Amino acid sequence: MTNYELSVILPGTMTEEQVKEAEQKVIQTVKDLGGEIRSTNEASHKRLAYAIKKIRNGIYINVYFDLAEEAVKQLDKNLKLLAEVVRFQIVKPKRATISKPRRTVTKKEVIGEEKVMPHAHSEEAKKMSMEDLDKKLDEILGEEVKS
Repeated sequence: MTNYELSVILPGTMTEEQVKEAEQKVIQTVKDLGGEIRSTNEASHKRLAYAIKKIRNGIYINVYFDLAEEAVKQLDKNLKLLAEVVRFQIVKPKRATISKPRRTVTKKEVIGEEKVMPHAHSEEAKKMSMEDLDKKLDEILGEEVKS
């Protein structure tokens, strides 16, 4: 038996009583094929992204169940025959995988020399003369003009 999730869309014009009957039909369809219902969500009303058979609002129902893999095709065929169901989708939910934490590199593990950028307040930055700064500025501006 494999875990599955069934999402069903019913027309938004149905009454609560009709929704309960349709939900029971869907659940009974799963049970007839040997499925075990684990849980269901309450029906929720939502606006559809686009009209389906001239229906703009839908009632969503989610059913979580266990079923043999061979019976899923038959369940698909049986759900297509239910007149109340506008759309449905059967999904095998993915299990959450625990990923390995990313390895961080510490200073001791760095291969080669570590580059140290001079800070504006360090001694090396203060030692630059005005002439050096002018030359550097001319180089930078000269490159921008050429580009």
